[in-house]
Amino acid sequence: MKEPIFTGAGVAIITPFTEDGVNFEEFGRIIEDQIAGGTDAIVVTGTTGEAAAMSDAEHKEAIKFVVETVGGRIPVIAGTGSNDTNYAIQLSQYAEKAGANGLLLVTPYYNKCTQGGLVKHFCKIADNVNIPSIVYNVPSRTGVNILPATYAQLAEHPRINATKEASGNLAAVARIRKVCGDALNVYSGNDDEIVPILSVGGKYSFTKDVALAARYARNLEADNYNQSADVQLNYKGSNVVSPGSWGMYLAYRHLGGYSSLMPTYELHRQTYKINRGSDGEYGTKGWVIGASYAPMKNTNIDMAYFHGKSLGSDRSAKTFYTRVQMFW
Repeated sequence: MKEPIFTGAGVAIITPFTEDGVNFEEFGRIIEDQIAGGTDAIVVTGTTGEAAAMSDAEHKEAIKFVVETVGGRIPVIAGTGSNDTNYAIQLSQYAEKAGANGLLLVTPYYNKCTQGGLVKHFCKIADNVNIPSIVYNVPSRTGVNILPATYAQLAEHPRINATKEASGNLAAVARIRKVCGDALNVYSGNDDEIVPILSVGGKYSFTKDVALAARYARNLEADNYNQSADVQLNYKGSNVVSPGSWGMYLAYRHLGGYSSLMPTYELHRQTYKINRGSDGEYGTKGWVIGASYAPMKNTNIDMAYFHGKSLGSDRSAKTFYTRVQMFW
C-alpha cells in the first residue's frame, strides 16, 4: 500500500501576475486564504496556475515562494511536467530541493508518444528524484491518454504514488482501481467527477494494511430498489502488479436491483439467483467474507461467501463463489 501524499481536497491555485511578472503579494494572500479555508494541499504551477505559459524563472520562483509561504503547514505539490523529459527532470529536482512534498507530472503534450513512451518518460523522472510523483492524465488538453494497462506498469515504480485523473472516463477509472489496487492512489482531476470517482472506491486507511472502503450508487430514474452501497474492511489486498500479494475482507452490501456500483456486482446477482420480476426479488443485502490472491502478474483470484437476504421478500440468499480475472 502506498501512503497518499495527502487526503481530502488539493487546490490547484492560480498564479497572479502584474505586467512585470508574478504578483507575490497577491500570491501570498491567495495561499493564506486557502489554508484558512481548510484546504488539505496546494498544487502550484499546474493547469490553473498557467505553468505552460510561464518562463523557467517564473516557474521556479512560484514553486519556491509557495513552499516558503506554506512553511510545512500542508503539503505542496509542484507541477513540473513537460514534453521534454530532461527539462521535467531538471524542474522536478529543483522542486525537490526547494522543499515540495510531491510532483505533478502531466503527460507529454503535443508529441503524442506511445504508451511505452509514457512509461519510460514518467519512470525516468521518478528515477531522478526522491519525492513521490502524481501523474496527470488530462487528454482533452494534451492529446494523450494513459491506459489502465499503462497505469499498472507505472504503479510498479515506488515513487509513482498517484494519478490525477481528468479523462472523464469513469469506467477507465474503475479499471485503474482494479488493476493497480493500493499500488496507485487516484485523485479526481475534475470537480464534477469527485463523487463518481469516490463511488469507485473511496477509502480511509487506519494502518498500512487495514483500510475501510465505501461505495454508493443511486439510479435517479427508478423509484424503488434504486440504491446500492457497500462498506468493506480490508486487510492487505491482492495486487495484479505484485505476484504473491493477497488480502482478506469483510463487507456489508446492499445491492438494489435498479442500480449498480462501479465495478458492478452483476455476478453477485446471478449467483444469488435474484430475479427482478413478479416474485418481488429486486436485489440483495447481507454480509460477505472473502479473500483475494494474485498468483501471477495480471491475474487475480477472488473467493467469497455471501450470507444475506433478498430485498423484496427477505428470502434467504447464501452462496460461495470464486472468480478468476486476467488483465492484459
